Amino acid sequence: MFENSSNDSTLETSGCNSSVSSIVSLPSGFPSRVFSPMLHILDLPTASSQPSAEKLKEILYQYGHSLSLDCDSGDAENATPRGYMSWLTKLISSGLVWIQDEDEQEKIFELISKSIAEKCGRSAAPSMVREFTISGLPSTRIILSEPSLTNDSVGFKTWGSAPLLAERMCFIQKIEDDIWIRPGNGRVLELGAGTGLVSITLADLGYRVVSTDLKEILPNLRENINRNRISNTEERKNQWEIEVEELNWTTPESSKVYARGDRFTAIVLSDLVYDSDQPDLVTKMIGLFLDRQVTDCRVIIQIPLRERFLDVRRELWSALAALDLHLIWFQQQTGFDDFGQSEYLCSVWGYHQHIKIDISEINDR
Repeated sequence: MFENSSNDSTLETSGCNSSVSSIVSLPSGFPSRVFSPMLHILDLPTASSQPSAEKLKEILYQYGHSLSLDCDSGDAENATPRGYMSWLTKLISSGLVWIQDEDEQEKIFELISKSIAEKCGRSAAPSMVREFTISGLPSTRIILSEPSLTNDSVGFKTWGSAPLLAERMCFIQKIEDDIWIRPGNGRVLELGAGTGLVSITLADLGYRVVSTDLKEILPNLRENINRNRISNTEERKNQWEIEVEELNWTTPESSKVYARGDRFTAIVLSDLVYDSDQPDLVTKMIGLFLDRQVTDCRVIIQIPLRERFLDVRRELWSALAALDLHLIWFQQQTGFDDFGQSEYLCSVWGYHQHIKIDISEINDR
């Protein structure tokens, strides 16, 4: 039975004991063995020791954040050791003169440049293809394209909340209490789908999904959905029901979703509250598209607990309560993003619930 929503072991007692990982697909011929973590800068080979090209590529692959990221394991095995940037610049200054193969030299310089760019922020990082393994999902892997970030196109990146929410969806439906809807019980709307990880996960679990975002995000979103549909088995891809639509929160009346009068049994969103105007926009979308006539309609929100956005989160909770939505479940967990370890909060909201939690439980998180 559901007794304590704030207990971090709630899902673990329901069978959740998994990890979410993302990696970039390796080029042909690249070493693919599992690396042991190097926890100190002194473990890295110096230029004077003239390490082999193979060894350098292994290290550069292991410690590239976009190339190896454990999102839910609880320990940052691939966190770069202190002094790593200095080590990279020393390699560059050495000229790698001991490596005779010019193609190998060029490849290593390219990997070093990418690693340094990543440390300068995601906007400086190049386009990449990432592979996610979501434990509990019928598909063995999800492959996503992430273009370089330009201007405010934050939807081109898979933020840390998305893999955590994707994993959460695999297990939250298994809890005995009616916290979440079952596949087949209505449609699910994802607001701000970005690269599509959560929408793809929901479709693979058997949900009927409408995946939405801004116009400029949609080509990459569609590409990711189609790529994973094709890579799936014929039987499973034919079961997918996923639709992509444009939805601008400031002008929702211009969208097909609005024009059709669509209403949804559930709405999901992740990492979409990072500005003072967003609580009102988010709740406006929920008010427009959540089907309140369905007694078990749900909203699920996964967000990072960034300290500087505490007031914005409080505004969101208050705005949801003003819609007569009740907090019925929540869980805090640790995850990893390009910026390192972070705390995240997953919350589920609904109408007409016998289970109601005072929002003061999450107001200070």
